Amino acid sequence: MTTGNFANAPFLCPVCHQGLRFGPDMISCSAGHTFACAAGRIPVLLSEGDFSEVYDRQVQYFTDESSHYASDYHLDPWMKKYVDLALGHFGPPAPGATVLDVGCGSGYMTIELARAGYNVIAADLTPQSVLELSRKAEALGVGTRVCPVICSALDLPIADNCIDAVVGNAIIEHLPDDHRFVSELARVAKHSAKGLLVAPVKLKHVWPMFWPINYWHDRKIGHLRRYDKASYLSLLAANGFTADQVSYSGHLVKVAGVLLQTLFHTHRWDERLEELDAAKAHRAYGSSNVIVTFHKA
Repeated sequence: MTTGNFANAPFLCPVCHQGLRFGPDMISCSAGHTFACAAGRIPVLLSEGDFSEVYDRQVQYFTDESSHYASDYHLDPWMKKYVDLALGHFGPPAPGATVLDVGCGSGYMTIELARAGYNVIAADLTPQSVLELSRKAEALGVGTRVCPVICSALDLPIADNCIDAVVGNAIIEHLPDDHRFVSELARVAKHSAKGLLVAPVKLKHVWPMFWPINYWHDRKIGHLRRYDKASYLSLLAANGFTADQVSYSGHLVKVAGVLLQTLFHTHRWDERLEELDAAKAHRAYGSSNVIVTFHKA
């Protein structure tokens, strides 16, 4: 897979689910549905049903957020933690192995998976994020392993049983139908495919003094729900996945440390905060995020 050349990517028409033909100026299927490419190189595979008031608000929020992404690329310690979790669970890539990074955002997970040798389909609904990711991937020399696409997470324009691993980092809580999302992951995943999901914990696990700011943040950023271990495991099991490990991040020690960063900030301080946070990964109470690794049964 090369950026701008998608002939070998497992994409389908989001309307009729037929195969796609990638021409120089247009993408089309045998039923006559046509699709454009953002900036002339990134497929925009959306159907009319993919748009709603909820999506419009969230796309606007993340478009505004992506405008603040750094133009250069760097991997912060908190990002590296999630990358290490993914790579530790997925293992070394087999030849041609493909990961689907849904809601790829700034693209750090996509880039690091590509650096590790995976082919990565980087999917997001926000054009600006995907375009910036494509640019960074090319600049970092991993463009040939990254296949960006603008699409809905609830109707993935991807063929059945073709993905070796899936990542959904801070996306499931934004989606109107989380069951449909996980069923889509199950549909595109191969047998024994592995996965990583990250989402905010239910408020019962959050220190009460932080409830108001979390409630405000949920409304601002478009969180529709929160999760705990039981809700995660139930959701995965209902769609043919088996959880391998549940852990937690963003404990009080890290929150306090982040506040102290307003006074001083060093890379080693960031690393130390992640070490302290990781020591409490087994503890739900006082955390911010619940993380689950899983596989397709």
